[in-house]
Amino acid sequence: MTYPAYSSVEESGVDWIGQKPSHWQVMKLHHMARMKSGSSITSLELEEDGEYPVFGGNGVRGRFSEYTHNGSFVLIGRQGAECGNINYAHGKFWASEHAVVVTPDKELDYRWLGETLRAMNLNQYSQSAAQPGLSVEEIGRLKLPFPPQEEQKKIADFLDWKTSQIDALIAKKVELVEKLKEKRVGFITQAVTKGLEPSVPMRDSGVEWLGHVPTQWVMKKVRHCSELVTSGSRGWAQYYADSGDLFLRITNLDRDSINLLLDDIQRVDPPEGAEGARTHTKAGDLLVSITADLGSVAVVPSDLEPAYVSQHLALVRLDSPDVDPEWIAYSIFSNIGKYQLKLAGYGGTKVQLSLPDIKEVAFCHPPALEEQKKILEHIRSTVGRMDALIEAATRAITSLTEYRSAIISAATAGRIDVRQVTLGSSV
Repeated sequence: MTYPAYSSVEESGVDWIGQKPSHWQVMKLHHMARMKSGSSITSLELEEDGEYPVFGGNGVRGRFSEYTHNGSFVLIGRQGAECGNINYAHGKFWASEHAVVVTPDKELDYRWLGETLRAMNLNQYSQSAAQPGLSVEEIGRLKLPFPPQEEQKKIADFLDWKTSQIDALIAKKVELVEKLKEKRVGFITQAVTKGLEPSVPMRDSGVEWLGHVPTQWVMKKVRHCSELVTSGSRGWAQYYADSGDLFLRITNLDRDSINLLLDDIQRVDPPEGAEGARTHTKAGDLLVSITADLGSVAVVPSDLEPAYVSQHLALVRLDSPDVDPEWIAYSIFSNIGKYQLKLAGYGGTKVQLSLPDIKEVAFCHPPALEEQKKILEHIRSTVGRMDALIEAATRAITSLTEYRSAIISAATAGRIDVRQVTLGSSV
């Protein structure tokens, strides 16, 4: 939809604003609002049944029995990954030290101010590379386009209406992606435990969480069909180099497939005879995450260049000719594989798997390699179609998110005359 522009504009004198409506002013933020960092509170002080929400730099982070503010305020994330985030707080709440509380003058519409600050991408004004942080003083000196109060309200009302429409569309796309991912894993689980023929004779597997399986299928564990189950050694950072062999890490395993992700790679140049040579990969090896995203798994393709694995990956080298590596990979990727690994995880807040845990993962498979390959071909084909739908929905989410940002920027910078927009039309 094309929205009307202001009939009279002029140069603002501020690079990021460009032209502004002629009747708008340009003002520094500290002339229209007061800003102050919130009060310190640790995670140990938070109370599960506290009466008041505690806001950090990225929204509510807990509750507490006391409050620091009462009213409607704009909050700016001050540090780290939250730097520059914009949130709103209403009523009684505690603002932590990770948030800058913006208190607008009485004649300002706080919603307009918040969306204007969002459009300014405040993260770009961070003053520290190692630990990003915003200076209240520097933010206060930033210049903003300043419309009359009545127009501020119209802009805020327009953005409330428009972004709620866009957010509803994004939510539907996100829900679709999640359902498709669940359907994909469910289909894979069905294929590697029941096969493709619903009429085939079944028997009780004897495993409660597996249920019935085709009569002719065989139960095995990873240790029954592998000659090596190991993981990378520590200390590889000293071998990091601009050239050399690939060094595969958890980031190279995809949560949503059994393929390697090679967009972000690290290379190493280890000396001859380095202990880590035992983790030099071969085609058909299985790589399984044993920390962080438990159960992420990939098969080393035949055309992969020489590579090593990190200490956070288990390397499984198979020695059983009657089991296709992809079959085991999909079995680990399936719900039954993830269920076993979740049960085996240990380590409290940092869940980890041991190599014996990987060896004990059980799976069921047809003894005939031809049947495995037929099922795997069907899995690849069906998953490919699902992935195409997921990719299309993900692209739509990206486009809608970019459109949302563009609308906010256009409205708050005066490139849309919202006074001429009738609220209630479609996106």
